[in-house]
Order: sequence, then C-alpha cells, then structure tokens
Amino acid sequence: MHLRGDVSRWSLPGSGVEDGESWETAAAREVREETGYEVVIDKLVGEYSRPDLGDAKRVYSARVVGGVPGGRPPETVRVGWLPIRRLPLNRVPGNRTYVGLAAIRQVSGTFGAHPVAASAHGDAHRVFVGGTR
Repeated sequence: MHLRGDVSRWSLPGSGVEDGESWETAAAREVREETGYEVVIDKLVGEYSRPDLGDAKRVYSARVVGGVPGGRPPETVRVGWLPIRRLPLNRVPGNRTYVGLAAIRQVSGTFGAHPVAASAHGDAHRVFVGGTR
C-alpha cells in the first residue's frame, strides 16, 4: 500500500485507465508510479461497480518482479507492506472490502494467486492493485 500525501490515507495503488490502455497495463503502470515496484499482473480478483462515482473498479493480484520502494511525492509519501488483518484505520474507503474479498477468494480457492495486501515474507511480494474506468 502507499500513504497518499493528498489525502493522508493509505491506499492500494491504482487509478484511472488511460485511453487505449488495458486494465492490466494501467494497474501495472499505477503500481510503478505510486510505489516504485515493477509488477506482473496475475489475476483479476474482483470488479466493483461504484454508481455514486459513475465508474467501475477492478482489483488484481500481482507479483513484484523488480523496482525499489519509492513513489512520487506529493501523491505518495510512504510505501509499506502491511498485514491484511492489520490494515491501517486511515485508509481510503473501499480498500478493506477489496482486500478482504480477495483474501476470502484465496482461502476458498476462487482464484490462484497468493494474496498478501502487503507483506514481504514467505513467497510474498504479492499486491492487490486497482484501476477505474
């Protein structure tokens, strides 16, 4: 996750999909821009309609394959690997739902990637990323 400087909240990396860009390409780009990590997208783990915002959000599981933690201030002021069960209270609304449902899907076997919203241990370095359109 990254601590956003604009709203002082922790968030999954992600943002809008640019014209002509696939959801997966957008997700990988946003992770690189907001965290400094290079990722390979594994699977779609959820799609959420947000009528109040007039868009949809897709959440993916991804593997870190390179890069170094960073991000670009002022949008990102800190990057962290955080345990799913101890996500910070000051997080962007919706992130708990997205991560929680992805974890449930992992346990139930509905998708195959090993999700760790933020933990750099075990076979980890897996992240959830989101994009909107």
